[in-house]
Amino acid sequence: MTEQATHQHQHAHGDTGQHWREPDRVRDFVARMDARAQERLPQFELMTQLLGRDSDDALRILDLGAGYGAEASVFLAAFPNASAVLVDGSEEMIRIGGERLAEFEGRYRYVTWDFGNGALPDELDGPFDAVISSAAIHHLPEAALKRLYGEVLALLAPGGAFLNLDLVLPPDEGLVERYRELTQAEQASRDEPPQPSNVRRHHSNLETLDRHLGWIREAGFEQVDCYWKRLGGALFGGYRPRTA
Repeated sequence: MTEQATHQHQHAHGDTGQHWREPDRVRDFVARMDARAQERLPQFELMTQLLGRDSDDALRILDLGAGYGAEASVFLAAFPNASAVLVDGSEEMIRIGGERLAEFEGRYRYVTWDFGNGALPDELDGPFDAVISSAAIHHLPEAALKRLYGEVLALLAPGGAFLNLDLVLPPDEGLVERYRELTQAEQASRDEPPQPSNVRRHHSNLETLDRHLGWIREAGFEQVDCYWKRLGGALFGGYRPRTA
């Protein structure tokens, strides 16, 4: 089996990504993200810098909700000796990822898995130097998020980083409306169509940044912080302590 072979394991409970099984929805999402590629690149590059590692280090990266590999590709390019495990529950995303990641053949593999209840598969073969995620876990309920943060910590090597670029709930209802207006204006400027209703429902289940940071600290991370924020988007996470 090649390094990029897909492991076919679908979790039996907590399936929160039903719409990602619809190829048309996936292709629509990929088109939206391609239109924003240059906007997202600085945040992805900041994530690579937050690792504090040399470019020639042979890092092991775990990407949760990796989709078609946009985030993982930035890490694999920044660290030419790195390898990555990409976890995603959408066969169409994984198919597109196989096309987009062709230049990194042999340095990555996909694991098909729905972590909607916060559980991660046993075959990930940690530890990892970094666990990364982008716009993939914001819809999980509180119990699932707490479980996921704990499992992420357990998979990290001492000093390893957890970095999540995701949507967060503004702390004030007035800001919710203001951010929505600004975001809709930006989408209109890119000629984006309205988001499907089931995607909007996912976004109605957001948690505040403060709550995420609190749960990450409770899981046992240190140097927990928000490293970048703009409107309802934030890059946040923490590091596994180097000593117990």
